[in-house]
Amino acid sequence: MWSALWGKWYSFFARRYQEKRSYFTGIIRNWNERGYYKEAGDFEHNMQRADQLTELIQSRAYSAETKHLYRELKGLYVLLNESSKNIVRQWVEALVVAGAFALFFRNFVFGLYHVPSGSAERTILVGDRVWGNKFSYRFGQKVKRGDMIILSDPTFKYDESSSFGKVWQKYIGIGLPFLGLKHGPDSWVKRAIALPGDTIEGKVEDGRATVYINGEKLDESQYVNPYPLLALKKSTGFLPQGFFSSFGLPGLFEKSEKLVFYSYDENESFKDQPFYYMEQNDIFLHPQTGMPWLKQPTDTTELDTFGPIKLPKGKYWAMGDNRRHSDDSRRWLFLDESIIDGRASFVVYSVDSEESWWLFELIKHPFTFWKRYVRWNRFGLSLSKLPGAKLN
Repeated sequence: MWSALWGKWYSFFARRYQEKRSYFTGIIRNWNERGYYKEAGDFEHNMQRADQLTELIQSRAYSAETKHLYRELKGLYVLLNESSKNIVRQWVEALVVAGAFALFFRNFVFGLYHVPSGSAERTILVGDRVWGNKFSYRFGQKVKRGDMIILSDPTFKYDESSSFGKVWQKYIGIGLPFLGLKHGPDSWVKRAIALPGDTIEGKVEDGRATVYINGEKLDESQYVNPYPLLALKKSTGFLPQGFFSSFGLPGLFEKSEKLVFYSYDENESFKDQPFYYMEQNDIFLHPQTGMPWLKQPTDTTELDTFGPIKLPKGKYWAMGDNRRHSDDSRRWLFLDESIIDGRASFVVYSVDSEESWWLFELIKHPFTFWKRYVRWNRFGLSLSKLPGAKLN
């Protein structure tokens, strides 16, 4: 039986080699004509050895020695086949394989997530690149209260008109308008506050928002952002508006201005702020008062009063540590476990920028980027060492 099976495996590669032998000979001739004598010589030497192995194996019965010769022939065939490909094809195949592996690891093993908003301040800042561990919740481990979880935008609507387009949005996520492919959901980082089966209630007590879990008041002093938020004007992109409109390309290159709210320490100057670098001309003045626009941590809204609500099976309640600037379960209610991508583990690197790609910030500020925009002190910082790591 083993002899028969071995013969089938051998005959496959031997047959493939014989079928491509004339093609390999043409490769040698072509390389010699182009002056690649060394490459042609090495290639011809390998072919001669493959010819010898073919004759040796055909004249012998199955044995340990034959097995060794077969493996050598198989290795030579693979080497000849790969080295005969032109450089463009080799690069394309390498990129396809690398892309497939990257896609697999990104969707099922780990992910590197860009934090686009300050909803998790002061635990996680805008511009942090956070490592997401996707193994955490895929092999029996459940989300724990207090986990910093990475999730897909719960309000996102997929393109139901195309099955391929929906798969593209879910697993690739890059918008390519010129191909009719839409972007996927943004990734958010929130804190798991209540678990399936918990009853959660939000109240305003003594002028402050409070949360109750199963009738007990939750102590959130460890992680809820205690700093006021200062309104600032920030610009992204560097090309004129409409530059790519005729090409149907993403507009992330185009220059635009946005209003942001950053955590602000009123006891420190702009240049000494602990979270973000600020400049006087970035300050946005409130349209009614003409003064800097500040949101205080004690401010409350109608979103802070909710429940009591009992969470169904498979549903979670997630909220941002930066309560005055977080889109969370107070608005969209339950978080389904199917869109929880993993647990945020640590900050890989951090760039103080609103840009989706930090390279844009480097292009705009080539001389000050490494000193002014890169937050070196946050590189490799474990979330267990950041404010709000534990939740009782």
